Amino acid sequence: MTFLLNFLLGLVAAFLGLLPPSMLNMTAARTALEKDTAAAVRFALGASSVVLFQCYFAILLTRYISTFPTLIDTLQ
Repeated sequence: MTFLLNFLLGLVAAFLGLLPPSMLNMTAARTALEKDTAAAVRFALGASSVVLFQCYFAILLTRYISTFPTLIDTLQ
């Protein structure tokens, strides 16, 4: 149950973090207006693949940090 709660909280936080207009969102909108929807979708998929890589790296780093209980105590 804890895993599911953490996953949902992370999903909501990531969604809210990507909602405000950013350079990537504006570039996707501009691409859709200047070129076509398919080009904008390709750009959005490329941008989201970067976010997926960052999430994977965060998971690896979290697993690594969790192996050091003294570090966790220090950070808390």
